[in-house]
Amino acid sequence: MAHPLRLQILRVLGNGPSSPKQISELLGEPLSNVSYHVRVLDRSNCDQLIGTRPARGALEHIYEVRPHLSASDPLQD
Repeated sequence: MAHPLRLQILRVLGNGPSSPKQISELLGEPLSNVSYHVRVLDRSNCDQLIGTRPARGALEHIYEVRPHLSASDPLQD
């Protein structure tokens, strides 16, 4: 895991599906940083997009941890 924020994101997603906005509010991190790292995790097959919902004229993306992964598993970057 190249960045500690990615592990924090996976721990949040391990508790249930969430959006980058919800994660950023929970962790007190900027939305842009959280969104970036969620996309990196998605490309690395660590999380997955499970749906979208309308939110203030945009689409909010909802992610969850991939079923084969838990927050305690070692990750590669």
